[in-house]
Amino acid sequence: MPVKPPSAEELLASLNQPMPFSAEAESGVLSCFIHDSARLAACLHSSPPSLFYSEANQIIFCAMVDEITAGRPIDPVSLTHRLRNGGNLDKVGGPSAISELHGMMIIPALFSHYMGILRELYSQRKHIEAHARSLTFLFQARDGEVAATLDTIKGVLEEAGKMPGQLLKSVSLREAMDPLLAEIEQRAANPGRLPGIRTGFPTIDRNTGGMMPGQVWVFAGEPGDGKSTIIQNCAESAAEDGNKVRWYPLEMPHNEQSLRLLASHSRVDNGSIYRGDLTPGQMMAVSASCAKIKRASQIELVDVEDASATDIFADIERSDAAVVVVDYLQLMEDGSARKSDTREGVLASISRRQKRLARRTGKVILTASQLNDSGKLRESRAIGQDADKVMMIRKVASDDSDTGFDDEKRNLWCEKNRGGKRHWELPLLFLGSIFQFREP
Repeated sequence: MPVKPPSAEELLASLNQPMPFSAEAESGVLSCFIHDSARLAACLHSSPPSLFYSEANQIIFCAMVDEITAGRPIDPVSLTHRLRNGGNLDKVGGPSAISELHGMMIIPALFSHYMGILRELYSQRKHIEAHARSLTFLFQARDGEVAATLDTIKGVLEEAGKMPGQLLKSVSLREAMDPLLAEIEQRAANPGRLPGIRTGFPTIDRNTGGMMPGQVWVFAGEPGDGKSTIIQNCAESAAEDGNKVRWYPLEMPHNEQSLRLLASHSRVDNGSIYRGDLTPGQMMAVSASCAKIKRASQIELVDVEDASATDIFADIERSDAAVVVVDYLQLMEDGSARKSDTREGVLASISRRQKRLARRTGKVILTASQLNDSGKLRESRAIGQDADKVMMIRKVASDDSDTGFDDEKRNLWCEKNRGGKRHWELPLLFLGSIFQFREP
């Protein structure tokens, strides 16, 4: 019978010793807050209740926060009254505990000293808890999940090292002007030159400036509308210009994706290639395309079998690709998600991580999304909120077709274009047999 792995709480309990804390520092800080509520107001957002190890001190601190956020001064009487009304006065030791804090009369100069001790001990406790959680992840990891587990552990340990209210990096507007001016001068010296990577569609490039580093592009549509095809065309255009493309085909195996790329490159009907029903001229075109792709292709197809979102994002971060294709977003799974998480919440988390990854690495990420019956992005609105560009692909109605649609035509609608014009439409010709869109 398999042994149940210990939880993080059980591992911590097995240490048989208390977590690091200082009763003197905790009492000293609370005493300073009672005597000078301005100190609490100044560090309100950098002081979580867990900064205090003692549960009684956490309760007292929360009562102080409630008082100051209600616009009332902190004094022993009002604090005791709030604790009594909340049923917490006995939990903290009664009125005498509040009187004792008020009577300590800590020298103001000692406040920074005590607060420094609290933050250091808080950090130590967080690291101990993070290592316990990491051991639990290792115990629970199944075969084939080692890479994802290690990446999860890395994130847990990095998060443990972050202090609440830490100073964030900043740049003055004066410092930001020099690189901005250099970029503008470079564009002025090359008028008409596309600032980003070509999509292969002149209208899209003209309205968006091309695929800019750090952007997430989402192509949305119903099944069969051509989402994967237009992403493929953009990736092919980027590769033709010498940009390395890394492709994560979640919807189809490598050989199918390779066939689609070959059909597009050779301009030979994919059905004929698949059946082997090729004329001599078509066979020559396929062979020539195969040879050219082998010599000059900048596209790499990644094996994503059993890969989680964490695995894929870690691989993207390590790669030297300029353009990344994730086909498609809603097929990604998050191995670190909890059972209680909704699918919408999981996808929102994946979408946010994808956006942060694009910004941090400077890569262009192309992905697709399904639409629901209302024509909106399916399962999570966060997909559209996080994206820099959202393009909707729609079939064109036709009275001459049994299906009611002209399968050789599509309309591309720009739903979102951060930094540029939106709500414009582009008619497209759909050459499905060779997986290509073209502007008419």
